[in-house]
Amino acid sequence: MDVKVIDSFILIQKIKEYQNIKDSLLMLIDKMPDKKTDTEREKITKSDWYIPKEHVREYGELFLKIIKPYNDNIKKFYNAKELFLKNYWYQQYTDTDHHDWHVHASCLLSNVFYIELKNKNSTLFYNNLTKQKYSYNLEEGDLITFPSSMIHKSKKNSKERKTIISYNLDFDNISVNESNR
Repeated sequence: MDVKVIDSFILIQKIKEYQNIKDSLLMLIDKMPDKKTDTEREKITKSDWYIPKEHVREYGELFLKIIKPYNDNIKKFYNAKELFLKNYWYQQYTDTDHHDWHVHASCLLSNVFYIELKNKNSTLFYNNLTKQKYSYNLEEGDLITFPSSMIHKSKKNSKERKTIISYNLDFDNISVNESNR
């Protein structure tokens, strides 16, 4: 088998409105029903992943409005003419919570917005070719976008609560300007 290494495209953006929306997002997330997950693969104190999609997600209305220009940056970065939001959800991790190695199926891009990240426990990635783990020096207010097939996880959390909003995107109808190459 002949394997060619292709660099992955990861985009990190600072959400400039972060300080203005942090408290509102946390308050709206606090209003969501408590839904804990505790399996061998994941232990998450609170998330709406398993709450029916019909449930009103007020935090989502605020979040989706704020990230629109950042999604436009994602669209431009990936040369996409259109982006399609597949889904979004929040997760809150407390002491020893984790989410084991996984990928996001049935979509092209995954995104993580860090609302609370005092412990610097950002997403850990795994390179299947080099067999190495790596992470980025992310902080509260950062949005990371990566191909959904990248293996990643949330390591065991410390006592400081970590809150994220994740979402998946698809894109279609790309435009590549080859004259610049």
